[in-house]
Amino acid sequence: MDHGFDFYAPQTFVDENGRRILIGWMGIPDVEYTNREAKSNWQHALTLPRELTWKDGQIYQYPIEEMFQLAQNESSRSLELEPGKAARLDDRVCLIELENDQKDWSISLRHDLTLSGHNGVVRLELHQSGLGRTTRHAYCPDVRQITIFSDTSSVEIFINHGQVAFTTRLYDAPEDRSLKADVRMKAIITPLASFEIARA
Repeated sequence: MDHGFDFYAPQTFVDENGRRILIGWMGIPDVEYTNREAKSNWQHALTLPRELTWKDGQIYQYPIEEMFQLAQNESSRSLELEPGKAARLDDRVCLIELENDQKDWSISLRHDLTLSGHNGVVRLELHQSGLGRTTRHAYCPDVRQITIFSDTSSVEIFINHGQVAFTTRLYDAPEDRSLKADVRMKAIITPLASFEIARA
């Protein structure tokens, strides 16, 4: 269901509004790549809650609307990414929304995460910040819209409003806040507030 490095044991439920909501474990056992938190005797996290819908013969998954309510819209920035010219994120914890009209494209985020599309295949690459996470692929021939939830040590990427998803942990420095593309792309970058999970 998710083409990234850290997605395991998803659970779903139906909420009071009839939405089918998925939450996954952001971590996989018995893999060679690592997490920094393991040194402190804990690791892994949960994905954002995602609403599941059926469209064009497949399951789409996209963060529930409440996640977008965390966006601090008064601090939102709209810009047009110029090929090869880096923009700086005001905060690594942010929502990044991109519009694309190219068949072949590539974006670089933070320290060394690369997301690219070529010949109908979307490719996620990590290097040093992946701590052993390297490359993942998904077939998606027409990428028009990219939504990225960037958190302190994780990134959740949604292509075409949930047609394809990539979830990964990554470990870079607080000052790693770069975003750039090799083609022109319209971008909206919005800081995100935090939320707490209330126990019933």
